[in-house]
Amino acid sequence: MTSITTIDRCEAQQTAVQALEVPIDAGERASITAPEVLAASIRRAAGFLCPCPPRTLREEVQGVLEGMVDDDAAEKIEDTIQQLILVGDLLDLPVEENGRSNRMLHATPPSFVVRRDDRHVLLGIPSDGQSILSESYRDRIEQRGAVRFFHEDPEDARQILASRGLTEVTREEWLRSPNFEPSPSDYIADFNEELDQAGEVNTEVAGIKILDASKSPRFYKGRWRKPKMHDDGRYVARRARRFGADFWCYVQIREGAVRRLMDFPRLPHSETPRDEAWRLQSAIDAHQGAPQVYRVRSEDERTVIDVFSPLPSWAERQFLVVSEPKPGEKGALCSYWFEGKASSERDLLERYLWMEAQSGR
Repeated sequence: MTSITTIDRCEAQQTAVQALEVPIDAGERASITAPEVLAASIRRAAGFLCPCPPRTLREEVQGVLEGMVDDDAAEKIEDTIQQLILVGDLLDLPVEENGRSNRMLHATPPSFVVRRDDRHVLLGIPSDGQSILSESYRDRIEQRGAVRFFHEDPEDARQILASRGLTEVTREEWLRSPNFEPSPSDYIADFNEELDQAGEVNTEVAGIKILDASKSPRFYKGRWRKPKMHDDGRYVARRARRFGADFWCYVQIREGAVRRLMDFPRLPHSETPRDEAWRLQSAIDAHQGAPQVYRVRSEDERTVIDVFSPLPSWAERQFLVVSEPKPGEKGALCSYWFEGKASSERDLLERYLWMEAQSGR
């Protein structure tokens, strides 16, 4: 006769951690909602469900966790899905159906990328819940948040991963960094030229909100507002869409009304419209003499970079694989904790987004 064993919540969590092949130290360090565990759970579900809408994946994982956590894990799951998209385990592609724009998540094939420091980052999700590597290599996988590293002698790692069916992705393909722009004014000029060629808008644009460059870049959410009668200029903006997320756009406004409009993206390297919008706004701020800033501080022998505005996907991806992201501290939108000096990441912020550094605690 079949017997049923009752286990408590803690035992259920540890059983789930082991089933997801998350290292024990990560499971003991936090609960079932630890970043490493959530990422593994989402990958497992995506291997069975993708392609699927983001909501389907989120609700499936949320249902699995029901009864094992007290709080609502939906927000943590959504954040982790976004990190898996940034890292490259998932692809978020738009789908047009019956005039509606929807999102569809696809699991990327198992692959790997070699960083400049010769560390190997594992990417992709096998189908049907399979492991990305066989059991004999699992103890060499380090999971840190949404990122997985394969620890092996650099001379052997590439051959081992390729022999197990993983495809190598170049750093350039993976990072998808934009072209270097020598000055903010040069970057803005390309957008202004295209906006000049856009036709005149003769009807009211519904649900328009502009990003006010006159307001402090240290409070991103507070910069968004509706146009006013005295507004006269060019702005990064968002406009309502009947179905799906709002459009990101660049607009010319006279007397509070939109006169010219162009939607993002317009450049082939952009992953999402907001990437282009956020970089353009960073250029506008720098051009107007009030560049966006990032703060550098030391905490517990680590370097912390605080950012006050969202980073484009290509910048956030580079940060994710070398740092531990945390909710914004001391007024910041997001804080990234590094083991080293984060010199290349600081250089990226200053050369590609024209930011200025501020020191402080």
